[in-house]
Amino acid sequence: MRWWTWAGARANAVLVSALLEIAPELLDETRAYNNWQIGLRGDAMAGTLGSVLQDVRDALHADPARFLPHIDARALKALKFSELLPVDLAISTIAERTGDPQGASTTLIRPISSVR
Repeated sequence: MRWWTWAGARANAVLVSALLEIAPELLDETRAYNNWQIGLRGDAMAGTLGSVLQDVRDALHADPARFLPHIDARALKALKFSELLPVDLAISTIAERTGDPQGASTTLIRPISSVR
């Protein structure tokens, strides 16, 4: 199952982070996303996704930086001068650069529909 957001990878990274926190059971085991879509479990329902996204929308409205993308060790090593930064600061720096909370918020106001 795919959620076709057409939001871009940075916005989708924020949405995946939000779903991991609020409803991880909706994401497929790979947590895959790209510029166009987010992978969902095969049994995910549009109605369930819609109600969860209302919670995500409310949380993003209250705190736009709440759902930063998850950062792996490879990205941390690629950050110039990362060894000079505390790990938490390096991770948050990369996450802020690679996320698009505004794009995620814009995506969340679009209606959800299901096509089989």
